[in-house]
Amino acid sequence: MKKEIKMTKLMTVFLATLIIGLPWAEAKDMSYEELISRLYDMKHLTTQPEKGEKSGSFASWDRAARYDEAAGKYVKWYANGDGNGFINRDGTTMMKMDGPGVIWRIWSAMPKEGSVKFYIDGSKTPVIDGPFIDMFNNTKPPYDFPELVHIKARGQNYFIPIPFQKSIRIQGGKNWGKFYQISYTKFPEGTQVPSFTGTFSDADKAALRKANDIWGKRGPKLFVSDKAKAKTASVALATGEEKTVAEFGKPGAITSIVLDRLSMDREESIEILRQLTISITWDGQSQPAVWSPLGDFFGTAAGENLFRSLATGMTKEGYYTNWYMPFNKAKIVVRNDGKKAQTLKFTIHTEDGGDVDKLLRYHCKWHRDDFSGFDKEQLQTERWPDWPVLKIDGAAGRFCGFQAHMWNPNHLWNKECRSKYEKPFPAGDAFKPGGKLHNFYMRDVAQHYWWGEGDEKFFVDGEKMPSTFGTGTEDYFGYAWGTSQAFDSALQAQPRNGAADEIGKTADRAGPGNIGHITMVRWQIADNVPFQKSFEATVEKYHPNHWPLLNAYAVSWYQTAGTEDYYKAVPPSERSNYFIPATMKAP
Repeated sequence: MKKEIKMTKLMTVFLATLIIGLPWAEAKDMSYEELISRLYDMKHLTTQPEKGEKSGSFASWDRAARYDEAAGKYVKWYANGDGNGFINRDGTTMMKMDGPGVIWRIWSAMPKEGSVKFYIDGSKTPVIDGPFIDMFNNTKPPYDFPELVHIKARGQNYFIPIPFQKSIRIQGGKNWGKFYQISYTKFPEGTQVPSFTGTFSDADKAALRKANDIWGKRGPKLFVSDKAKAKTASVALATGEEKTVAEFGKPGAITSIVLDRLSMDREESIEILRQLTISITWDGQSQPAVWSPLGDFFGTAAGENLFRSLATGMTKEGYYTNWYMPFNKAKIVVRNDGKKAQTLKFTIHTEDGGDVDKLLRYHCKWHRDDFSGFDKEQLQTERWPDWPVLKIDGAAGRFCGFQAHMWNPNHLWNKECRSKYEKPFPAGDAFKPGGKLHNFYMRDVAQHYWWGEGDEKFFVDGEKMPSTFGTGTEDYFGYAWGTSQAFDSALQAQPRNGAADEIGKTADRAGPGNIGHITMVRWQIADNVPFQKSFEATVEKYHPNHWPLLNAYAVSWYQTAGTEDYYKAVPPSERSNYFIPATMKAP
C-alpha cells in the first residue's frame, strides 16, 4: 500500500513537471501596452515562435480559387474577382475566429458609409459599430493617430491593435464597401490578452502616441541605445574587389547599419547600387545569411530613391537598416562588381552580451526568379500564376516582408512594346487554343491585367491552402488602384514608380502610370508570420518575363540559428542592365 502511495506521488510530480514544461501550459498575460509595443519591437522578431502561435489574414480574395482535398489539385487558382470574397454564403461575415488573438492591420480599397460591426468574446453588442470608412479617419478621436491610421496612394490602412480573448466576429452591413484585408496573430492557448472595448484609456492613448511618434520618427539609428557601441569603417573597393567591413567575435547584436550617401548622379546609381553587394555571415557558418545588392538591402531599387520606413531607408545623410541582428560571431563583407572604384563609409552600432544562442538569426536575400525549394512545374501549370518569393525548409522562424522591384514597360500603353509582346502566352497546353486557361488569358490578362493584380499567398508549415491569401500586390504594399504616386510610411512604401522617384511626386507618362522601374516595400513587424518547420511565399505574376514584366525581390526574415537557406549570390550580369528598353509614349 505504501509503495502504491509513493508511486502515485511520484507520478503526480512527474506529470506536474511535464505539464508545466509544455508551452501551452505557461499562461502569459499581455497588456494592451505590450501589444502596441509590438508595432515597433524589432527585438521580438528574434524570439522562437511558440507552439500554437500563428499569423494569417482574412481577405476578400476570390473563393473560386481553392484546393480540392479529394483530388489533391488546385482549382481555378488564377481566379481574380477579389472584391466580394466572404467566409459565409450570406455575404456579410468578414472575419470569424477563436482567440486568444489580435488584429494588427485592416486595409480596404473602397470603405463606404455602411456599418461594420466587431463582436468580441461572444458579446451580443458590438464594440465597434459604425461606418467602415470612419475607421480610417485619423482627423478625430478615437483613431487620431496619423501614422497608425492613414490613406496612402488611395489605400486605407488601420494599424491599431484589436485584441480578443475568446473570439471575434466582424460583420459588414449594407453598403459597407468593397475589398478588405485583415491581418491577425493567434496566440498559444493559455495566453491572456485584454478584450478590446472600442475605447482607449489614458494609458492606452499614451502607448498609441508613443508608437505613432516612433513610426513618425522612422529613420537611421532609430533603436540605438545608450549602451550601444559605434564602429566606423571606410572601405575602398577597386573594381572586382571584395573586403571585410567589420568582424565581431563575442555575443551581441547589431542594432543599426548606416552607409554614408554615395557620390553619384541619379541615373548612374541604378547600376552602381546593383553592382555593389553586401553579405553578412553569422557564427562562422559557411554561407552568409545576408546577401544582397547594396541598394536593395537598404530597401529600394532601381538606384537611389530617398524614403524612410521603420526597418530600412535612404535619406540625404545616408542609407540605413534598423533590423535587430543577434550573433555569437559576425562578419560583414562588401564587394564591388562595378566599372568604377568606390569608397564606402559605414557606421555600425552593436550591443554586447546577452543569451543569443536561442535567438533567431536575421536573413536577407535578393533574387530574380529563383525557384529553389519549389515545385517549378506545379507553379507554372496547376498553380499558375504563383511566382516564387521565398521558400524555407527545415527551420523555424518569422517572415518579415520584402522589397519588390519590377520592370514594367506594359505593352498595353506602349506602341513599341504592344506590337512586340502582343500575345505573351506562358508555356503549357492549358494556354493553347482550346486549353482551359486560353480564354481567360486572352480576355482578362492580355486586355486588363497589370503587375498589381497578383495576390500574395503565404503557406505555413506545409499548408495546402495558404493562411494568407491577398487581393492584389498593390494591396499588400498598402495602396490601391494602381496609383503612380511615390509614398512612404513605417511599414509600407513605394519609393519609386516610373518617373515618380520623390516622395509625394506623381508622374503619369502614359496610361495610368506604373510604367518603367517600380519599387515597393512591405515590412511585417507586429504581423510577422511565424513558422515551425517551413514557409513559402508567392505572388501571382500573370505576365511572363517576355511580356516583359521582370520581378526581383529582397526578402527579410528570421530563422533558427545554425541553419541555412536556399539562396546564393547572383552573378553581376543578372543584377543590372537586364531591363528591356521601352519608350514611354502613349498609343
